[in-house]
Formats: sequence, structure tokens, C-alpha cells
Amino acid sequence: MLKLNNVEVVYDRTILVLKGVSLEVPEQRIVTLLGSNGAGKSTTLKAISGLLRPERGEIIAGSVDFGGERIDHREPEEIVKRGAQLVLLGTGEEKYHQIFRELAKKHPRQLGIHILFDARMAKRIYAGSDIFLMPSRYEPCGLGQLISLRFGTVPLVRETGGLADTVQDFDSQTGEGTGFVFKDYETRAFLKALDRSLEVYRDPKLWQKLVKNGMKCDFSWHASAKKYLELYERVERKTISV
Repeated sequence: MLKLNNVEVVYDRTILVLKGVSLEVPEQRIVTLLGSNGAGKSTTLKAISGLLRPERGEIIAGSVDFGGERIDHREPEEIVKRGAQLVLLGTGEEKYHQIFRELAKKHPRQLGIHILFDARMAKRIYAGSDIFLMPSRYEPCGLGQLISLRFGTVPLVRETGGLADTVQDFDSQTGEGTGFVFKDYETRAFLKALDRSLEVYRDPKLWQKLVKNGMKCDFSWHASAKKYLELYERVERKTISV
């Protein structure tokens, strides 16, 4: 594994693995994932999606199903209206494939739609994006938000299951938190959280604070085992009469 250039100190380890999440760099490749101006992310995402980072815009990666009872396919249009860009990778129902293909034709400079499964491309999208959208209806655990945190990509999630357990809503006043969380499974709530994320993004100093918060998170088995051990040590031993 090669040492990465221009990244936060949390990456500077011999082995980078989080629940099977590896940031291994191929031989003869030196990459920049995170810089003060996001140049590395811009280069990474352009290489796989063809999108160019606007001078004052954002790049957003979405890996979710925008179809549903209350969150629907109109949301990519709302993202475009806000001057941001969306990259989507994955497969699902054919009706959604067609919707996204049509949207990509309509907004070729702001939507990068990839209807396929490609694990290697997924990692590059995580690395090249500013925000990761995961507004799941339900999520027992979820690896997407953990991967995005490790890559310095801020997760925007719905408050459910493992997403609620692993992503702390960011407070711009205190500087605490690792992402953006909304509760109600509906378009209005999602867009409100998105607007909050874009507002913080436009403050470089505050955004870097948020990114670093997420990169410091440790969801490894080593950390989990330590918490289990501490819990067991606190358990009071009692005699049980039978």
C-alpha cells in the first residue's frame, strides 16, 4: 500500500480497514483524496463521472432509491435547482432507470447517472464526493455512511436504524456532529437537511471541521470489542438461587 498525499492524519496508517472497508491504493498510483480546496475530490469525480466541479458549486454522491411513497424521483431536479451536482450509481426497478436516464439527458453537466453495479467505481465516488445521500426508509446497519465518513465525505441520512446510531447531526454553533440527519420520511424533510448541508459547505472553515469530525470516527471491531469489555466489567456479579 502506498502512502496517500495531502490527506488528513487519520489516513496515514499502514492498514486502513473498517468493517471490510479498505482504502488500499494500487501500486504505482499516488492519489489526493482531500485538500483544503477539494481539488482531489474534484479530479477523482471528474475521472469517473465526467462532471466538472462548478466554481462555487458542490458535488454530491447519491446511492439510494429516490422512489417511494414520500421521497420520489423529483428530488434530483431539486438538487439541480440548488446548483449542485448528483452522481448516482446502482440498479433497481426499470421505471426508475428510465427516469434517471431522461434526467441525465436533460442535465448532462449536473447529473452523472450510472445504472450498474461497480464496486470499484463506488469507492471512487465515495472518495470524490462532498456529501453522501442515504435517506433510507429503514436501515438495520448500513455500511454506506461508515465508508463515506472514512473517506471524508459527509453523510446526509434519515434517522433510522444504524444510520441514527452512527451519524450525529451537525451543530454549526458548537462544531459537534458528523453529518446531517432528518427524521420524517418525506421530500420536505430531506430537502431541508440538504439545504442545511449546502449552507455549511459554503463556509470552508466550518466544513473542514465537520469533515474532520467524521474522519476521526472509529467503528472498527477493535473499538466495539473494547466497549463490550467495558460493559462486561461493569456488570455486577450476583448469586442466583435455584
